[in-house]
Amino acid sequence: FLTLKKIYPDLHVFGCEPHPDEYRYLVPFFGRSLVPVAISNTAGTGKLYLNKFGGSSLFGGRGSNDTHEVDIWTLDQFDSWAGHQDKILLWMDIEDSELNALKSGPELLKSGRVEWLNIETRNVPGHDGSPSTADISAFLEPYGYVPVHRYNVQGAYPEAPGDTIYFKAGVQPLIAGNML
Repeated sequence: FLTLKKIYPDLHVFGCEPHPDEYRYLVPFFGRSLVPVAISNTAGTGKLYLNKFGGSSLFGGRGSNDTHEVDIWTLDQFDSWAGHQDKILLWMDIEDSELNALKSGPELLKSGRVEWLNIETRNVPGHDGSPSTADISAFLEPYGYVPVHRYNVQGAYPEAPGDTIYFKAGVQPLIAGNML
């Protein structure tokens, strides 16, 4: 987001970070446009599993050595908090909760205000219950989003995480170049 702010100085950045240590680290960069919440398909409170190597997840049992009670919002709630912005780049790297989070934002996705998405995906699920790139692409297709590029793949194995960029059908890139 810091690189994007250099390219687009008028860019408004809104974020969430449920991990208490990561949140404290990021507040100086975001200020009041960062909230200490998790995004998932059911609002309320829940258990956040803190990984001993850093990071966190709403899914336990994968290197978790501590837990933290966290507020959980839906994506539509987050959109409301952020003021229903326009021309949105929705960026999600939320440790196998990406599909649950997308499912919690039907109003946002139907609105057409999200023009681009950068979603962490795995071509093969990393564990039972986690989505694949194909699952996320199939979910986004009825909303008019198409995958255009997968990059930043973290290994040569099928379940390696990477980022997939989606465009809303008909939206042009902001930076010229070949995405495929």
